[in-house]
Amino acid sequence: QQAETLVNDLLGAWRTNDGDYFLGSIVLVQHPSGDDVDIIDGQQRLTTLCILVSLLRHLEEDSALRGELGELLLIPQSRIKGLDERPRLLVRECDREFFDTFIVGDNIDSLLDVDASALTPASVRRINDNARAMLDVLSDPDVLAPDEVQSFVQYLMLQVSLIEVST
Repeated sequence: QQAETLVNDLLGAWRTNDGDYFLGSIVLVQHPSGDDVDIIDGQQRLTTLCILVSLLRHLEEDSALRGELGELLLIPQSRIKGLDERPRLLVRECDREFFDTFIVGDNIDSLLDVDASALTPASVRRINDNARAMLDVLSDPDVLAPDEVQSFVQYLMLQVSLIEVST
């Protein structure tokens, strides 16, 4: 219900051109290496936003924009830094395989084939349920026509904000 409400609120703000949309704050703790952070508060919000980006990538027809949306979900490989490609958001270990496969991995079509009642733990079912609920809203052409996805993505990237509190 909250995921659907968020998507509908964002779509409403975009449609009515209400200006900036504030999603609240997230609290992060920087790792000593400087490359990673732990999320102290805001994990659920960031997870939901990643699902939203993944769904928009799924709905977008332009391959270049699909690629850009994918870059929001993945940190690219860097030979200079010695890093493999990896998700930008690491969810809890018990949810990681499902999240990385279906959400980060651009497998929304396969996600729709999953028997939700067989998913464990409950947190994986919630990821699945939230993705399906948001996709139901976003895939309705009366709500978001295929040729409007790019405009909505631009609104999300340029006018929707979070406050980052680092400690």
